[in-house]
Amino acid sequence: MKRSIITAISIGFIAAACLAEIAGEHPVSSPAYGPPPGYRQATASASDGHDFLVAWVDTTRSRGYSYVRIYATRINASGQVLDPLGIRIPTLTTTITTNPTQLNVVYLGNAYLVCWNEGDASVSTSTGEPLVGVRISSQGQLLDSTPRVFAEKARLNTGGVASNGSRAVIAYTTPIAASPRESLMTLILDRDANIVDGPRTIPNPDGTSNETVFAASNGRGFLVVRTFGNVSFTATTALDANGAPLPDAPLIRDTPGPIFGLASDADSYVGLFEAPGKIGAQHFGSSGEILETSLFPLQQILPDYYRHQQSFQGFVFNGDSYLFMDGDPTQKTLGVRRLTRAGQLVGGYIPIAKASGSFSTTLWATTLASNSSSAFAGWVELQARNQIFSGSVIEAPSLAASAPFVIARAAATQIAPDAATSGTNTAIVWNEGDGVYAGRLTLDGQMLDGRGIRISALSPNTSIATQPSIAFDGANYIIAWIENPPNSYDFILKVARLAPGTGAILDPNGIAIYQNAFGAVALSSSPNGTLMAWAVGTNKILATILARDLSHGPAVTVNPLEQIGGGNISAAWNGSEWLLAWIKPVYPPDGGPICDPTPCFEYQTYAARLSSQLTLLDPASIVVSTTAAGSNRPLVASDGDGFLVAWSGYGDYDYTGQGGYLSAVFAQRISRDGTLAAPINGVRLAAGQVRSIAWDGLQYDIAFSARRYPPYSAWSFTSHMATLNVTHVAAHGAIESLAPLTVVTDLSDPEAALIVTGTGRVAIAYTRVASEPEYGDVERVFVSAPHALRGRAAR
Repeated sequence: MKRSIITAISIGFIAAACLAEIAGEHPVSSPAYGPPPGYRQATASASDGHDFLVAWVDTTRSRGYSYVRIYATRINASGQVLDPLGIRIPTLTTTITTNPTQLNVVYLGNAYLVCWNEGDASVSTSTGEPLVGVRISSQGQLLDSTPRVFAEKARLNTGGVASNGSRAVIAYTTPIAASPRESLMTLILDRDANIVDGPRTIPNPDGTSNETVFAASNGRGFLVVRTFGNVSFTATTALDANGAPLPDAPLIRDTPGPIFGLASDADSYVGLFEAPGKIGAQHFGSSGEILETSLFPLQQILPDYYRHQQSFQGFVFNGDSYLFMDGDPTQKTLGVRRLTRAGQLVGGYIPIAKASGSFSTTLWATTLASNSSSAFAGWVELQARNQIFSGSVIEAPSLAASAPFVIARAAATQIAPDAATSGTNTAIVWNEGDGVYAGRLTLDGQMLDGRGIRISALSPNTSIATQPSIAFDGANYIIAWIENPPNSYDFILKVARLAPGTGAILDPNGIAIYQNAFGAVALSSSPNGTLMAWAVGTNKILATILARDLSHGPAVTVNPLEQIGGGNISAAWNGSEWLLAWIKPVYPPDGGPICDPTPCFEYQTYAARLSSQLTLLDPASIVVSTTAAGSNRPLVASDGDGFLVAWSGYGDYDYTGQGGYLSAVFAQRISRDGTLAAPINGVRLAAGQVRSIAWDGLQYDIAFSARRYPPYSAWSFTSHMATLNVTHVAAHGAIESLAPLTVVTDLSDPEAALIVTGTGRVAIAYTRVASEPEYGDVERVFVSAPHALRGRAAR
């Protein structure tokens, strides 16, 4: 009887939803922009004589297996970023171990050339790596859809490529067969990056391996300068305007250390050599002849441990003098110093940026480029939540620097969605780096709140500890989440209300309910109020009922007899009581495998019922599964009578090296009286991770994501795609997976939340890596409804 009543209420509650449904994919909010997550490194830049192009390596921008990408952007002479989300540069390979290094950028005369070593982090690079490149026009158009391969086995240095506007020289080393020595090679390119000469070998005078090679042009010819890692001398080779070698200049004995910069004033050249705490500046003539030598201290003095940071990458001729990057750890600033045309230090240190934290660990990956009248300076800084790639334009000859501006930008990352419906619209909640956000959608998926509504405004270094939860209590959306304040072990449980009709936040920044909460927060509404349940540390699970004004009584303990509690709790209401499901760590009776210094524990699935008045109906807890379960959240839904619990368990991995799934989705029925209606440990439905569960009025819907891991040698972006599916389980009878439907396939492992939009209808909110131009390859939340579901519901 009660089940029939609940089903009738559900059908009446969503009657309006039957008139509209989601067609296609819809974003839950419009994008807001800022620095992307992940890491920036290996920066390089050049100028076309007016504007600048800067390129960098970008890693772990999303949580999927799109680990490494290369981006570039143009910056005009006024410091305006012309490609705000960057130009994504294609790499030669698509394996997840792709490791591009040694970026170089030069202007060929009619386009920029970005080239690099494309390494593979899974294999040794001792035999060299492919040397590849692509062109980008001054208008920002990518001119090569796939990288050009200039050499199959090469070792390039940052600063190893130079152009005079009609020819470009790539200087690199390549191993000599059956010898530890390397051979210096040059390639000559035309303005379209076609190889017109080479590879040509330049003799290696008394040198051994570990050469550092730089190249520069004075607008006519070229100079190639190399130092040798285990001897104190430098070799120079001048090339004519077409890249043909001129007679070698004399060797320089007793140089301070390896070369780290080479530039020209349109006539002669200056090379910078690194020594602990000092710089050696060597002036070369237009044909490589040795001229003046200078030695002076760095502004930045760091211990030997930080010697790799003693000199910053960045050295150009700008206006009427040379500029190189330096830093001041006392003031925590990054700046420039000036050299005369002969390489002599002149003037003082000029700061252009100030670090927000420890100088030695937060500023790096610097680059300089000049258009003759001004210089572009770029650097990476580690701030509270991100690595920020910033820049400044420095005017010549005053060296006045513009205010720093952010170079690498993307849409804000959105993860961990949950969803609920009021019957008149739908609300999605998710996490961003600076708080919990919500967005309302019409029943056909149209955005009502633009960029989204920030429910919590986090202070610096405060983070969201778990997925937020949302429920509709008949009047408002209730949103719950856990915050972790900075420098604190506290995890504060908060709740807030969102008005469905207006989108107003009735409790700005939330109301603190409990301190030291743990794991996921469960919300489940009933006519008597909204149940909220959470874990405390790793011991107890607590629950209370929230009234519509968020007042609540004392919390009850759900698992009073357990010595070790659990977390990641979920809950469902069947019309008269709630069922709560959670995982907890259990040590196997035989001790299990040893995880030093104690045996490993396994996560197992438990449940308990609570009455509408929070009377605990199962003090001993219901053992749902004793098999090894994954540490993610078990999920529960009700058809108005009994319950269905779904969880992910381990033990489904193929260890043969041919690849397999890491986990499988299991489900189990629990009747109204708390008895298990299926064999203990449940029924295996599919391979993957369970993401969401719902009762749609006709059947249960279960969303799960699955990724097959191939043999390591075959790892690639494509092979690591994860698929988000929705399957169905009938209300009664044997548990089986009914016609799984694919929602999305993505590089990340999509998270998801099902939304019941009508009898027999569900939509789904999910994450995926958004590669569209307006997003910038970060994870975003979208909503769609599988067509097959809509077709089934229409019958």
